[in-house]
Amino acid sequence: MSLTDVLNVTVSVSAASPSAAGFGEPLLFGYHTYYTDLVREYSTLGGMVSDGFKVTDPLYLMASAVASQSPAVPKWKIGRRQHALTQKLQITCTSTHSTDVYTIGVRMPGQSTFTIVGPGVTLPSGAVVPGFASTGVVGTDATTLAAALATAFTAIGSTATAAAVGAVVTITAGTAGVLLDVQPDHAHSTFADVTTDASSYTAADIAAVYAFDPAWYGLACDSNSLVEIAALAAWTEANAVGNAGSIFVWNNTDDVNVSAPSGDTTSAFYAVKHAAYTRSPGILSWTSLLSYSGAAWVGKLFPTVAGSEQWAYKTLAGVNYDTLTTSQASNIAAKNGSVYTQIAGVPVTQFGKTPDGEWIDIIRGRDAFVNTLQIQTFAMQLGVQKVPYTDAGMDMYRSTWGGVVQQFQASGFIAQSPAPTIILPQVAQLPATARAARTIPAGYAFINAQLAGAIVYANLSVTLTS
Repeated sequence: MSLTDVLNVTVSVSAASPSAAGFGEPLLFGYHTYYTDLVREYSTLGGMVSDGFKVTDPLYLMASAVASQSPAVPKWKIGRRQHALTQKLQITCTSTHSTDVYTIGVRMPGQSTFTIVGPGVTLPSGAVVPGFASTGVVGTDATTLAAALATAFTAIGSTATAAAVGAVVTITAGTAGVLLDVQPDHAHSTFADVTTDASSYTAADIAAVYAFDPAWYGLACDSNSLVEIAALAAWTEANAVGNAGSIFVWNNTDDVNVSAPSGDTTSAFYAVKHAAYTRSPGILSWTSLLSYSGAAWVGKLFPTVAGSEQWAYKTLAGVNYDTLTTSQASNIAAKNGSVYTQIAGVPVTQFGKTPDGEWIDIIRGRDAFVNTLQIQTFAMQLGVQKVPYTDAGMDMYRSTWGGVVQQFQASGFIAQSPAPTIILPQVAQLPATARAARTIPAGYAFINAQLAGAIVYANLSVTLTS
C-alpha cells in the first residue's frame, strides 16, 4: 500500500497557467567494488573515503561536485551499478593545417591531474608526445594526424588503448568499469562518448537500486554516453521514482550537441527532446568529460524548498565554465538543454528546462506539492478516530488541503493572486455508491491554483531625450 491509496492526485499544467522532506537527497549512480550494498547514504566525503573510495574515483568526484555547493545538501546516496561497462571515446580530426596545435587533456584512472597530448609535450615517462613535431603535427592530412594522436594516447599508460581509422581515433578503457576524463580540443576536432550498453545493464542496475531503496529524489550518473542517458531517462520517465516522481539530471560533452538544430538527429539532447521527456534535463559540459556539472547543479538547487527555486543563473562551485558562441548556446537551448557559460564575467547556468520544454523547478515543485498533499491527508486520517462521511468531513479535507496550499504559497511555488480555490462537493451531491465505498470519487474534488513561476528574461524599451 502506498500514499496513492490514501489520496490519488492528478495534476495538470497548462500553458496559460503553468501548472518536504525527500526532495533534497539525490542518488549518485555509478560502478564500484568497495562493498556489495546497492545503496549507502553519506553526509560527508570522509565517509566515502572510510568506505574505500579514492579521491580520484568518479563517484567521489561526483559526490564532491554535490557537496561543494553552498548551501550543501545534508545527505546523498550512492547507488551501485552492478555491471561494469567498457568506456569508449572517439576523437575525429577536423583541422589539418601544418601549423595546427592540438591540445587534448587526458586524466587516466587514479590520476589527479591531466596529461596534455599535443605538440612538444613531455609525457610522464619523460618522452615527447610521439607523432608530433615541436611546433605542429607531423603530416597535414587527417589520417596521419589521427595516427599520431592514437600513438600519443597509447604512450600515456596501459589503462587505455587507442586506434585510428581514417580521421577517427577510438580510445577504449583497458578495464571495464574505469573511466578516463578528457578535456577535448573543440577547435581542431570533435569528441564523443560512444560507450555502449548492449545488454541493457544500465536500466537493470538502476531498477535494482530502486527496488533496494526507493527513498531518494534526483538521479545523476557517473558515465553519460548517449546510450546511458537514453536508458536512464527512459527508466526515470517510466517509473517516476518515489511517491511523486523524480528527475534525472545529466551532462554530456559530445560536439554534435552544438550542431545546427535542423541537422542534429543523433545527440543526447535531441533524443530526450524527441521523446518529449519531462524528467530528464541535461546540461552541456564541453570543457571536461567528467565535470559532473549535472550533479553540481543538483547539489546547488536541492537545498532549496522544492518549487521556490529557478535553475537558471546559478554558479556551480568547482565546475569549469564552457566557452561557447551565441549560436552554439542557442542550438542547445533549441533542444531544451542548458549550458554553463559566462555572462558579464560571471559563470552561470542558463535556460533550466526539461526536454519537453517545461521548467525544472515546476516539475520538482509539483512533485513536492503532490507528495505533501498525500502526507498531510494521511496524517489527518491518523489523527482522528474517523473522518465522517458528512459535510463536516468534507471540511476536514478542505482544511487540510488549504494548509498545504498556503505552505506552497509561502514558499513561492503557488501565486497569492488569483486566490486558489478548493472545491469539494456536498455529501448530498455524491452517488450512494461513493458513500458505500467510503471514497470521494474522481471528478468531484478540485484544487485550482496558479503557479507563481519565475521571471528569467525581460525586455525593456528606453527612450532618452536631451
